[in-house]
Formats: sequence, structure tokens, C-alpha cells
Amino acid sequence: MGSIHRDDGNIRQRPAGITTVLLGDYRIEGFVSDSGVADYLGVPYAEIPARFRQARRIQSSKLKGTYDATRYGPICPQNIDVPRKWRDHLYQGIVSSDALLASEFECLNLNIYTPIECPGQPLPVFVWIHGGGWVVGDGGPEYDGNFLVQHSSKLGLPFIYVALNYRLGYFGFSYSKELRAEAVAAGEVPFANVGLYDQRLALMWVQENIHHFGGDRSNVTIAGESAGAWSVLAHLRSNAPLFRRAIIMSAPSLAPQGVEGAQRDFDGLLAFSGLDATASDRQKLDWLRNLSVNALLKVSPSSLIFPTWDPEWFGHEDSSLPLDKVGDFPNWCEGIIVGWTKDETALFGMVRGWNHWSIDMIQNAIRLAIPDMSLADEVLTAYNITNTPQDVKSALEGLIQFTSDGSFGSLMGSMRSYAATPISIYRFDQVDPFEQSPFLGYAYHALDNVFICRLPAVAGAEAPMQLRLTADAYTKSVCEFVHGRQPWVSSSSSQKIQSFNGFLTGLVEWTGLSQWSALATTADKAAMLERGARALMSIKAEQLC
Repeated sequence: MGSIHRDDGNIRQRPAGITTVLLGDYRIEGFVSDSGVADYLGVPYAEIPARFRQARRIQSSKLKGTYDATRYGPICPQNIDVPRKWRDHLYQGIVSSDALLASEFECLNLNIYTPIECPGQPLPVFVWIHGGGWVVGDGGPEYDGNFLVQHSSKLGLPFIYVALNYRLGYFGFSYSKELRAEAVAAGEVPFANVGLYDQRLALMWVQENIHHFGGDRSNVTIAGESAGAWSVLAHLRSNAPLFRRAIIMSAPSLAPQGVEGAQRDFDGLLAFSGLDATASDRQKLDWLRNLSVNALLKVSPSSLIFPTWDPEWFGHEDSSLPLDKVGDFPNWCEGIIVGWTKDETALFGMVRGWNHWSIDMIQNAIRLAIPDMSLADEVLTAYNITNTPQDVKSALEGLIQFTSDGSFGSLMGSMRSYAATPISIYRFDQVDPFEQSPFLGYAYHALDNVFICRLPAVAGAEAPMQLRLTADAYTKSVCEFVHGRQPWVSSSSSQKIQSFNGFLTGLVEWTGLSQWSALATTADKAAMLERGARALMSIKAEQLC
């Protein structure tokens, strides 16, 4: 790969203040933003040889020429992120990801933000892995690092922020015996999830190159939200020590899907696209690689695709275990922050119309999702979803709390049981106060993303004071943690967790999820409840009539 020049449809014009980093004979030209932060955007870290194949890390220091890093690079092709559209009010003044180009083969790039005035010693590094169910999302302008890096310098805790892109959907998470055989024949380790491997390659690129930007490769913290947070767990379980600390925001308590399920998905994709079942392995792979990007997107899952179990990646043997329940974390991990939002599933529920359901519909949904009628009735009672005199809003809140506990909150119980690694737990209690928001009054899934990035709607001069206080407390904890300080007491030695909630921010007593714990008294019951909580997020109103 020689010198690279792009003349694509950029969303940011080349500014006057150019800043340059040299990697040997390779010159990366970025710019200094209005925030006084050096931006190096769209820097490629790996190349994709063919659809579904493992990417190959770019050895940037061996390149020659100049790379224009003043514009965001392409993102992975994807369908529309509907829940994100409902949150436009949080992204005022931020360029939408819809404005970015998409490219299946040029999407492996990262965005680097550094303080313009670096101290003499190398700076810690914060690497962001975006969420989106492994089917949507990117590390672009909606995770703009300028505000957070600027704030870290103001606090006297400066660091470098890196946000990465990786392959999504079938482009990054297809697996089959045919693909495994192809990888083995090519002399590769046959990883099941090339999208996760993309992330690893990005972390390896950081290890190899971040010192050119003033970063300390021995002092890296990785962070992610939702699917990005589960990805952080996957890296912790992979025994690849490419970082020292981890921040896990709203990770679902999920096990990888089995290889049998991945094969069924692969075979179904072939059948749906019209290929005869008698085709050879080579014909199958060629057929799928010849499909257009749009054709593949049309048959892709709209909201979630499960990564596949991979004995080449994971260090444990029981493939049925959610990653939070595997056991202690490796000793090279020095600390973890993990947390969830109080009303996680309000995001998914409102998009599905839960706020228009009657009490009877909510009850029917729970009975449909939990086939054991006795257990379903226990859920209705424990979460106060009954026909006794109450308004439907209380039943809705019970539904949100149950599904939030089962899909996200239950992870906190397993995380607090590990004593070998310092683990600090938080709950994000700050609600969305904007009158135009369909999620008014809820602390829902992904709301904290705009706070950790300090976007203007919640941390700018015109933002409500309550939100600014939450953003300040949240990002101060992040800055301290990136600099190696566990920002509040480890959960294994205390009943206290941190609550982020404006004026009320502080440590609070937390003995666990009381209603959930009263129901999940055995492993089998807990598994049934977790399956039911997840199933509720895919039930449609017409199924309840």
C-alpha cells in the first residue's frame, strides 16, 4: 500500500491550522479544531482482502507519502438506525453519521484526537468501541472526541482519544464451516467473528503507532457501550493484553451464539439469495461475494446480530456462559468500571410502541415471553404489573424495569462477585429532560453516550445545569480512571455504587436488583427470566390482540 490521497465527499473542509504526525516516511496531516484539539480523522488501520475474510493490519510506519486526515473516513455499510433517529435532539450541532460515505472495503479506519499541547511524558490513551447491536453505528462525528479531550486537559488529566470503525452485520459477523475451511487453507487462525478481529487489529495498530501521536501504548483504556461494551468483555476474555483498563457501559448479559446457529444463518442467507443447496463450498462463497452491498443489507438483521462462539478467541470452555459469568478477569487488567442506565429498555420499548399498550397487553406480552405461567405470574406480581387499581404508566414502568433488569442489570450482580480485579459499578440515573423527546423522563439505553463525549446538548454552555453537572461528574470519573485511579470504591468490598444524576450525583447503597433477585433463585429460573426479558423486546402489538 503506497501513499494515500482521498477526494471523496467529505463532511469537513480542510482548515487552515494543519498539524502533522510523521510515522517514518509516512506523513499524516490533521488539523487543529476550534476546541484546541488536534484531529487526525479516517486513519486506515487495516485492509480487507475480500468479503468475510480477515483483515490485514496496515504497517503505517513502512508507508511513504502523505495521508489527508482532515475528514472522517468511510463507515461500514448498514441499514438505518431507527432508535438513533428518535434521539436527534441530543445531537444538535453534530454532523450526522448519515453524511458519511459507506464502503465495505475502506471502513477500517480510526479517528484520533490529541491535546495540542502535550506534556513531556507520553499520555494515556482512551479507545472507544461503538455499539449498535453489531449491525449499525460508527466511530465518527457522533462520538466526536474534541469535547472530552479538551475537558481532560482542563482537569489536568489529559489523554488521547481514539474511536474506531469495524465491520458490522454479515460483513463482520458471518461464520460457517465453509469460511472456516477457507481461513485454514489460507494459513490464518480461523476466527469466527472478523468484526471482533477488526477491533483487535485497531488495538494492535494503537500499540504500534500511538507513540507518534504522543500516546503511551503501555497505558491504554478501552471503553464501549452496548454491543461495544460486550466487545470490551470479549477482549477481556480473549487473553490478548492490548490494554490495561476497561469501561463497560450497558453491556447485555449474553453468551455468544453457537456455531450451529451461525451455520443456519449462513445457509439461510444462501437459500434466500437463490443459490442451489448442492453448490460447492467455493461456489457458495463466490456467490455471496458477488452479491451487491444493498442486496446483502436487505436480508441483514435490522437491530441485532449475535457474535459466534469461538474457541480460537475465548479463553474459557463453556460456550453457554454469558461473558460476564465466566469468572475472574486476567491479571493484566488493572481495573474495570461497569454500569447501566436505570431505564435501559425504554429506548427499545418506546420505538416498539410500549407506551401505547394497555395493562392487558403488557400482561399478555410477559406471558407470551415466559412460557412457564407460574413464573410469568411471579414476574407480574414482583414488578407490580397487575389489574389492581393503577394507571397504565405504572405497568409500563414495571415492564421497563423487568426487561432492563434481565437484559442489562443482571450483569452487575455477576460483575460485583469478582474480587481479583478492582471493579467499580455505577448506575446512570440522569433522565432525558427535553420536552420534545419521546423518552422524556427516562434514563434509557445509549443516553449516556452523549454525556461521555460531552456533546453540546448536555455539556455545552446552553445545556441545563442538571445535565452539565452529570456530564462533569461522569467525565471526571473517566479522566481519573484513564490516568489509573479507580474513581470510587471497588464493588467487591462495598455495598455502594456511584449514581450519576446531576445535583444528586454520589455514592448510594445498592444491595442488588431486589425484584429480580427474589425471582432468579436458581440458575434455570435466571436463564428463563433472561430469555423472557430479551424476547419481550421483539414482541409486536399485533401478537397481543
